[in-house]
Amino acid sequence: MDCVSPLLDVATRLWDCGSRRAVFICELEENRESLHNKMGELNSISQDVQTRIRLAEQHHKQPKQEVIDWLETVQDVNTKTNEILQKVEQVSQQRCLGPHCHKNCRETYKIGKKVVKMLNTVAEQVERGRNFDDVANDLPRPRVDEMPMEKTTTILKKINNEFGKPCYNIGIIDKVVWVVVSKDGTVENVQKDIGRKLGLSTDTWDSKNGDEKASDIYRILKDKRFVLLLDDIWKRIDVFLLGVPHPNKKNKSKIIFTTRLEEVCGHMEADKIIKLECLSPSQALELFREKVGEDTLNSHLQIAQLAESIGRTMAYKRTVREWDYALRMLRECPSRISSMDEYVFSKLKFSYDNLCDEKIKSCFLYCCIFPEDYDIPIEKLVWLWIGEGFLNYSRNLDEALNEGNEIIANLQHVCLLESSIDDNRVKMHDVIRDMALWITRKEKDYIFTIEEMAINNKQMVEWESAKRIAMWNIKSIDSNCLRTYANLSTLLVYSDSSPIAFPRGFFQYMPVIKVLDFEGSELEHVPTEIGILVSLQHLNFSWICIKMLPIELKNITNLRSLHLEHIEDPVSIPREVISALSKLQVLRLYRTVTNTVETNLFGHEKSLLGELNRLQYLDYVTLTITTVDDVKNLHNRHKLQCITRNVIFYLCKGLTSFSLSSFRSMSCLKEIEFCDCNSLEEIIFHQNEKKGNGLPPDNIPNFNFISYDQCFKILHQVKLFECHRLKNMTWLIWAPNIKMLSIEFCDSMEEVIGESEIGVVGLQNDLRTFSGLEILSLYGLPKLRSIYKHVLSFPCLKCMAVVDCPELKKLPFDSQSAKNSLKRIEVGRRWWDTLEWDDPTTRDAFFPYLFLF
Repeated sequence: MDCVSPLLDVATRLWDCGSRRAVFICELEENRESLHNKMGELNSISQDVQTRIRLAEQHHKQPKQEVIDWLETVQDVNTKTNEILQKVEQVSQQRCLGPHCHKNCRETYKIGKKVVKMLNTVAEQVERGRNFDDVANDLPRPRVDEMPMEKTTTILKKINNEFGKPCYNIGIIDKVVWVVVSKDGTVENVQKDIGRKLGLSTDTWDSKNGDEKASDIYRILKDKRFVLLLDDIWKRIDVFLLGVPHPNKKNKSKIIFTTRLEEVCGHMEADKIIKLECLSPSQALELFREKVGEDTLNSHLQIAQLAESIGRTMAYKRTVREWDYALRMLRECPSRISSMDEYVFSKLKFSYDNLCDEKIKSCFLYCCIFPEDYDIPIEKLVWLWIGEGFLNYSRNLDEALNEGNEIIANLQHVCLLESSIDDNRVKMHDVIRDMALWITRKEKDYIFTIEEMAINNKQMVEWESAKRIAMWNIKSIDSNCLRTYANLSTLLVYSDSSPIAFPRGFFQYMPVIKVLDFEGSELEHVPTEIGILVSLQHLNFSWICIKMLPIELKNITNLRSLHLEHIEDPVSIPREVISALSKLQVLRLYRTVTNTVETNLFGHEKSLLGELNRLQYLDYVTLTITTVDDVKNLHNRHKLQCITRNVIFYLCKGLTSFSLSSFRSMSCLKEIEFCDCNSLEEIIFHQNEKKGNGLPPDNIPNFNFISYDQCFKILHQVKLFECHRLKNMTWLIWAPNIKMLSIEFCDSMEEVIGESEIGVVGLQNDLRTFSGLEILSLYGLPKLRSIYKHVLSFPCLKCMAVVDCPELKKLPFDSQSAKNSLKRIEVGRRWWDTLEWDDPTTRDAFFPYLFLF
């Protein structure tokens, strides 16, 4: 009996094991039938869900991600089930005697096991499909560029802005596109603006022809409900050529346009025309009160009477011809219009006449050199004013730059310049621009702006009296019609469509020219003739493709400002050219790699650095650093550090550790960037330096005695791009005033501010850190876990973007963070849904600013 029990136990276990496996074989047919039926049930549920999604999309809702994932799973299960059922069919055909007798039991067992496993999977998916209460969510409100309300077409801008309000009924409109057409608008330009608003504008897309661009625009908009806002149309714009789908009852899209000409409504085949009547006298006076202010209005009895006089002159002009004639007379000879000089023009010119001095008036008139409706870069405008000599920078360049910005603010305050969507640009109202051009003609201070035309003898003759000329996308210049431009002080050249070729002798007769600006243009070659322009003081080659500066440049000994920024290919600078420019005060080389004949940027005294040392008046420099030797030599150049405003460390192969304390003399530094520094492992700040070579010293840093006042007080912008070994940017606590921080594609980045490395300095004890930050961009950081472990107030934060940062689970926010400043948060929907929050009200507080993708 003692021997029998173990044998029975073994036999029982073998039977259990064998019987469980035999089930997969014996019940194969039954399980196959069950799988087939269950799969049919799953497909029926899937069809129902897809129908519900289609109905939801008709109501402009977006399918939930979990539903989309489930449908993809069902599709995958379908494929695998069909493969398994085919194998079951093959096995069934190989039976030898009965329904449970198979030639290959092992293979039949494997198939039977897969059938049971798939049956369970299908049953799970059936249960999931039945539990979907809602299959779609409301769409986020469409992305809308909010327009400043002080501009002319207030009603259209108000319509545009309404689409972007948090209270707007989200889910109705998929896309809102705003485009200013203006008088000289073309299909090509409008198409380009639409493409930019749709995210298509790249170098590749810009090079496509009109039909290809139209096809791309149509592909994006054809399945969307969109609103296209076309502002200030003067002639028919064929939306078919633009690539915009025609609005109809099916797509429920709309095209809304404004025009000053009633016949354009007919040419555009408008379905509905809304005529805007003039303000009533009481409304006009109320608007006048609002703009001028009660104190001013009541300061003299005649002011209110003068407000009424402007309208009196044109009160009985009812036809387009009369108004067109009046506009032409206003530009050419206002006195010929009845009462124009007394009642209208003197009032329109009032703001100009009351500018405080001739300097500001000159700066204002200069703005009309830019085309109508052009967004004028503020920085560029100020540099042009300096080049013309309107702003004196012989003593202090920073004061001149600040004065230029102050003048722009003053011109905006008196409505002679307008704000743009971009805070770094301004615009000039077309009527104000016409007035400015009229004033320049009256004062014989002629300005000519030529756009998209071939320059012939007629224009050349007109230019002989010009003081300033701007060429915008000109097609050609007649080489047989050259003239002397005895008064010309500024020549602006811009072409992004086709390369410009200047005929020989074009620059030969410009004896008093001060400003020559080629920024952003395509040039066939750099004209060597510019070497004879001995009066030139401002020369700009930024954002163009050039291989080498002409050696003739060394003859321009009065040159004070040379701009060579953002040039893609390395630029060769002949030796002794820069040092020959003895009066040079400004040299801008940001994002431009330079080479001299013998060495790189920083070598011996014959290199570019050596030449810079010999420039007595040099006061403003932007730099691109490309090697470890450059870093070391820059550390040893105290004067150069003191005048450096922007610097980018690019490549710097072999640089593993960077000590910012070696560059504490950069008291004027505003922007710093590290790009493609793939060997860089740390950026640190030390109290004491021992090595003096730009690399970290041997001593352990002691952060506790470093004051904010000793550090980068005016550093405003920090960028980090493809530095794959850096793990944190803790040094930023010594740059308390940064406004823009961008960290992109840094594979090892784990923390923006590492708490363990900052000692007792601690952000909790110093609220100034990130207190001025306006823009935060975090892209492609697969290991980023934390921005900072404690809540920050971010009182100035306007925009934040977080893309492809899967390990970042929590933001340093509470419900009060960025409370009065935030405008936009760009994040992925799936990532946002997985974020952790201490308080649900914090998450809800940021919902109105979300732009999900």
